[in-house]
Amino acid sequence: MPAATVVPDLADTAGRHGVGASIRYEGPDGWERAEFIFERETYRFLGWRTWIERGTEETMLGGTAVLAIKVVDSMPEVPKNAGKPAFC
Repeated sequence: MPAATVVPDLADTAGRHGVGASIRYEGPDGWERAEFIFERETYRFLGWRTWIERGTEETMLGGTAVLAIKVVDSMPEVPKNAGKPAFC
């Protein structure tokens, strides 16, 4: 990825440290940065964070931490009163 920068030490939202790839791009509200965090030894995906830059200040917009992975036989039942996800 031509616009990606390697960051030697990033932490996911669970506080686990790893190596990251950072991509800076111009979004609708200003400059934004997406960071993808991987375990140093295995490159297993740990999570991501997104930031927005306004002037000299940065604000975290969101992030995730992959805490568990499962192999299942079928999709889980979604309750009828469940709301829609904020994003996918």
